[in-house]
Amino acid sequence: MTRIFLVIASILGGLSVVAGSFASHALKEKFSQYFLDIFQTGAR
Repeated sequence: MTRIFLVIASILGGLSVVAGSFASHALKEKFSQYFLDIFQTGAR
């Protein structure tokens, strides 16, 4: 049971890193600073 939670936590942690990286690089050109701030707050 503990192993399942560890795997799920690792996957979710990796996804949060990917989402933060995507926001800081790819979304800068498409959205205003206001929406980027909202996304980054949600990603934290």
